[in-house]
Amino acid sequence: MTHRQLIFFYQVYKNKNIVHVAEEMYISPQGISKTLIQLEKELGIKLFERSGNRMIPTDAAEELIKHVKIILEEYAAISEKNFCDTDNKKTVRILSTYDVLKKIPTDFFKKFSEKYPNIILHFDEMPDNDIIYHLNRQEVEIALLPGPFEHNSYDSEILFTSKFCYLINKKDTLSRKKQLSFSDLSGRSLAVKSTKHPLSRQHLDTLVKEGIDVNVFVEISDSETIRRIAEDGLAIGMTLDYLAEKADRSKVKAIPSRYFEKTIHIFSLNTPKLSHEAKLFRKMLLSCFGNI
Repeated sequence: MTHRQLIFFYQVYKNKNIVHVAEEMYISPQGISKTLIQLEKELGIKLFERSGNRMIPTDAAEELIKHVKIILEEYAAISEKNFCDTDNKKTVRILSTYDVLKKIPTDFFKKFSEKYPNIILHFDEMPDNDIIYHLNRQEVEIALLPGPFEHNSYDSEILFTSKFCYLINKKDTLSRKKQLSFSDLSGRSLAVKSTKHPLSRQHLDTLVKEGIDVNVFVEISDSETIRRIAEDGLAIGMTLDYLAEKADRSKVKAIPSRYFEKTIHIFSLNTPKLSHEAKLFRKMLLSCFGNI
């Protein structure tokens, strides 16, 4: 029996619908069904009866859920515990989509540390789907993610919005333009964020729908490599405006996209559940971006 099996069981028990759970957790319905079947075989019991699209918990499931809730709560408590805490400092764990931390000025960390010396900020960057998985399990108090999307256990506020832009080598004739149309990109080599990032997938899908011949040179999670590829003239780099500022302007030109932008939200546990330390971080970060 694994933690993953228990999470899937808990979510299906709560939602009574595998498809809805799959959409929330960015996992295929088939993957969830397979995991539940494995759990049933290990326990030797049937957990759900199907009624159309609904999953009806059996008596065995009603009994099991009592224990699963306790196990998941204890697991979350252990995950959040700082066992090395010997000086009464409190740790706030923040999950972040890639590249957002590059937008936060280093002066923010200095001021936060000076104002709240007993709070340690622990950041983890990971793919959006993994962050959503942890949010669904309520294993983290705060997350920085593209939005918006609905989540019953979390509040969200806009942190900042950035435009996407194209990094084009100055030897490329396209660099003479002030704006690019979709047709300008047809057949051109593109260096893009991995399509595991929902926005990257959305961008490429939009180009395809517009009848553009999409030629992906490379998919990569590292924005610095996208910048270097553009500087070397190997492909057109698709990146965010604040990341493009680091590019060598003697080699490339950054042309803002007219169509694509990325809005980052700060997701935090509903106020009654949010720790005092997490509230202080949220307030100060929103203030840093002029949202308070």
